Amino acid sequence: MKILITGANGQVGREFARLTPPNPIHTSALTRDQLDITDTDEVSEAFVGHQPSIVINCAAYTMVDGAEEDPERAFAVNAVGVENLARACRDAGIPLLHLSTDYVFDGTRDAPYGENDSVAPLGVYGRSKWEGEEAIRGHLENHLIVRSSWIFGVHGHNFVKKMLLLGRNRTKIKIVANQFGCPTPASAVAEALIALAHKVVSGAGVDWGTYHFCGRPPTSWHAFAEVIFEYAGERGLIDHPVVVQAIKSSEYSRLARTPAKAVLDCAKWSRTFDIPLPSWQPALKSMLAEISLQ
Repeated sequence: MKILITGANGQVGREFARLTPPNPIHTSALTRDQLDITDTDEVSEAFVGHQPSIVINCAAYTMVDGAEEDPERAFAVNAVGVENLARACRDAGIPLLHLSTDYVFDGTRDAPYGENDSVAPLGVYGRSKWEGEEAIRGHLENHLIVRSSWIFGVHGHNFVKKMLLLGRNRTKIKIVANQFGCPTPASAVAEALIALAHKVVSGAGVDWGTYHFCGRPPTSWHAFAEVIFEYAGERGLIDHPVVVQAIKSSEYSRLARTPAKAVLDCAKWSRTFDIPLPSWQPALKSMLAEISLQ
């Protein structure tokens, strides 16, 4: 049995290369250069060439501010491209696992968001991801949509690596303290998606639909940054103290509006799957240890 993975050059996509899937599963992980999901011909050729039993889609346009400047590209990848995959999976009679985001919510409620709560994306990125979700639901019954948040890891661009870069040259950094979410290690997302795929292809009963999977505990960008600098100092990645000054989101200028409290409720995941939710602090330590050895 074979899993076709898209977006193999992204944060989560690159983590699959470090995993050993359970036998008799084999993976084919394709980068954007190898498979552009916005091109229907390329999608068709990939399905014919690889003959997958299941598809995991990690291909996405993830630049939140960039999406405001180039909405056409964001919707092409996050909505049209996802619809191409959903149609191809339907025609091939195979399931699709799709990685989505907490940005489908507006973050205005105090309680964590469940899978059935109303969506209200604030920006192009969130809207394009929501349209991708809806395309899957409209074309393919056998699907699992996994929403996650604040993904970080050794590969690609993320908040942790941005803090390390800034911290090496500064002694004080201003970070938003009134936005809350759930940092999630990219490695844990990849492991969870492979575990889900294994359940599906092994014939285990799966309740199709949408699930939330993210790290614990919830925190703010400001508190997250403080822990990053604490651990980075312990690993010798930053050789001086960095003061993290708390500011409000209104004091931070960016193109895209982002949710203030996009904490995800993962109770449905825990009830349904025997796949544990990750704790982000030890994962952050592991990430920084790996970076220190590079």
